[in-house]
Amino acid sequence: MGSKTNTPKLVVIDLDGTLLHDGASIISARSSAALAHIQSKGIKLIFASGRSIRSINKVCRLSAISPNLYIAYNGAIVYDPFSRKKLKVNTLNVSAAREFIFEMLKVDGSGFATEVAVNADQNSPKSSDEEGTKFSADSTFIEIRKKHIYYEVDEFSDPLELLNDLEALEASNTFRNSINDNTNVTEGITKILVVNKTLSSSQLFDLVPKSFFSDDSPVTVVYSNSFQLEVSARGICKGNTLKWVCDSILGISSADVIAFGDMLNDVEMLQYAGIGVAMGNAMNEVKKTADRITLSNDEDGVAVELESIFDFKFTS
Repeated sequence: MGSKTNTPKLVVIDLDGTLLHDGASIISARSSAALAHIQSKGIKLIFASGRSIRSINKVCRLSAISPNLYIAYNGAIVYDPFSRKKLKVNTLNVSAAREFIFEMLKVDGSGFATEVAVNADQNSPKSSDEEGTKFSADSTFIEIRKKHIYYEVDEFSDPLELLNDLEALEASNTFRNSINDNTNVTEGITKILVVNKTLSSSQLFDLVPKSFFSDDSPVTVVYSNSFQLEVSARGICKGNTLKWVCDSILGISSADVIAFGDMLNDVEMLQYAGIGVAMGNAMNEVKKTADRITLSNDEDGVAVELESIFDFKFTS
């Protein structure tokens, strides 16, 4: 939480549990009106989510909202939806991915998926849907999440075998390690997902070996919903990536940023922003780090706060 600003120049919003009502894929009329109003005033808008690029695209298309940028995969990718280009890609080292998956395979009933950034032809019909990423999953993951998968999936039988193929690419320099130098990396694993047939995300989280939460852990493990763990490279989070965007792209001070979130993967983002706002439905740990607490996502808490700050009144 930086020094506070009266009129933010940048609004950064998480999607699930924050901007979207529970179970919704479309932004509510009140929230849409608030976002349209701030953009008409020249305020920049970023959606910062654990979701993939394609999933954020779906929300934007259905809601007719056009943010300036996406921070996707919990900070692993910065994406410009207008140029359809990845501006920054933070990839996960294959050996780190193998170490984590090896341990989580010991939890019966677990399924795995990977999101891999690729150098796609942005003019091809397929890449217009995939947006330069490739999603792969094992049969357990697909079985658990099949009702929610609306995009192409490459199925693999063994996640460790999949990593062997990716490691071969990494060794040939087509696939590069970004843990120490990720400035120009455009290919690599951006996110690993873990689900379980009987365990919730919080229960799975409790079973992650403590070594993966140490200062020298090769990965960052979080969850932003009730059903899956999300694993990124060490040090990757929405807050760090937001700082990079503000410093390197927008030239905006943290004091001129307001951010909204509800889950643990939003904490660093709320701490970085001049004004960090927790939703009424946010976890208690998140509320403790915030400057303000607004109404819940189902009560359009984001819109209520923006209406107050930008002196806007919604009329249905």
